[in-house]
Amino acid sequence: MEETSAETRRRILDAAEELFAERGFVETSLANVAERSGISRGSIPWHFDNKVGLLLAVVDRAAEQAGSTPITPGVEHLDGAMAEVGSRLREPHMALLHTLLGEASKPDSAIRDAYADYHERDRSAVQSWLSDSPGVDVADLGSGDLSTLIYAMIIGINVQWRINPERIDLDDSLQAMSALLSAAITTDP
Repeated sequence: MEETSAETRRRILDAAEELFAERGFVETSLANVAERSGISRGSIPWHFDNKVGLLLAVVDRAAEQAGSTPITPGVEHLDGAMAEVGSRLREPHMALLHTLLGEASKPDSAIRDAYADYHERDRSAVQSWLSDSPGVDVADLGSGDLSTLIYAMIIGINVQWRINPERIDLDDSLQAMSALLSAAITTDP
């Protein structure tokens, strides 16, 4: 039974993730999720309470997938780090996270706190990377402020690429970011 329950939950989450990315949260109904997943509509509240609970579970799963592999610290690994960021940005769940950003930005949004936590985890990961990187000088700008700026650049590149992939080359943009960061944060020998 436990295996069946886990499989049911996964199928519901997969369907909801696809539909939320395609249609957005507001335009997706539990009936749509049930139809796409092949699971009865009544099973969804049993696993997730309601549509908001389902959305939070989808966001949590996407956030876990987005940060599951640590990136090697050090300026000498910056090009590899940007290549890993590019791979992560291409993951299907990243489209979902950006599709739902409008929903998360509303003051009364059910997922606002989940998104804030997601962004905090990513900024903390960037800050840890900076702190663990030998030869990185963040004396003039606190590592917290710098991690916010780095994370903002990644989000900005991702949004521009998703909106206009014919115009924005994700890999070239991330490599330009790597060169800029390398020059800006490396301590002079």
